Amino acid sequence: MKRSPFNVAALLAVTRLALVFAGVADVWVIVLLTTAGGSGEVGTEALNGLPLWLALLLATGLTVGLHVFGTTLNDVLDVRHDRLFQPDRPIAAGRFSVAGAIVLALGALLLALVCAVPFGPTATVVCLICCGGILFFDAVGKHFPGTGPLMLGLIRAGAMFIVNPNLAFCWPIWLTMTHIVGITAAAYVLERKRPKLTGLHLGTLVGGWAFWSLVLMGWMLYQNGLSLPDAAWVWVGPVLAAGAFALLASMRLPKIGSGRAAGRALMRMGWLWLIVYGAAWMFSAGWWGRGLLVAALLPLALVVMRITQALNRRVGDSTAYRVSASRARRRSP
Repeated sequence: MKRSPFNVAALLAVTRLALVFAGVADVWVIVLLTTAGGSGEVGTEALNGLPLWLALLLATGLTVGLHVFGTTLNDVLDVRHDRLFQPDRPIAAGRFSVAGAIVLALGALLLALVCAVPFGPTATVVCLICCGGILFFDAVGKHFPGTGPLMLGLIRAGAMFIVNPNLAFCWPIWLTMTHIVGITAAAYVLERKRPKLTGLHLGTLVGGWAFWSLVLMGWMLYQNGLSLPDAAWVWVGPVLAAGAFALLASMRLPKIGSGRAAGRALMRMGWLWLIVYGAAWMFSAGWWGRGLLVAALLPLALVVMRITQALNRRVGDSTAYRVSASRARRRSP
């Protein structure tokens, strides 16, 4: 009976399940935008042939699959590092096996691909590209501060394209990419990770972001992506949401201080704020029902986060004891 909460806590920690709702919101926005009356989006034949509820369900499945694949694979590849520097992580602490994590990652990968297939062959190819990007990021890309945050933003942008590779109004994708690049780079600095984010790294990061921003804008011009009615007014909600995030972060982070705690707090807050952006796009376009549907993901994410924190507190003392005992054995002659 005592092991069950430990296993659930380990599973939630390995998958970072509370943060998956942000990814679901991003992809839902594309589905809802494409299928909304008067949006000007033609959509793909595959997406147009799906009932809305099924399209949202499949979008949820592929997002959960990509998210769990990425987070679990990351912990598998980092297990040696975590045993030295973060021994409280579930796999490093022995609360979740490496074999179990590999099976979970492969299952999540399969789920993502299965859910991408109904959106058409192009969507499946985009999903495979995202999977390759996740693999490269977890293995190599995250270690380079000049490209790591950009790769994370591009992977999320690619995931949003899966459900509608022909999307014309790509500003929600651009905003998501920009937000992720910004908060990831800021968290990297706050956590004082190595190597440091130098001027050269920052120039590479900004240059990469500018290049892919121009690519998205060029795609929108090619697709006549400014056809959404009252496109200028659609920006009101997202701009207000961005300002609110900047204000909230400036008020909260000084209370936390600096270091790893501040960096992680910024990432959690910034990741969940993507749900706010998604709802803001819908509300600004006048689609109130669809906006409320996206906004409902935020309380769900907060509930899962609270459950995760509560379970982690229950296992914290036990994990600390095991880690201390393990260190003591290594020091003993």
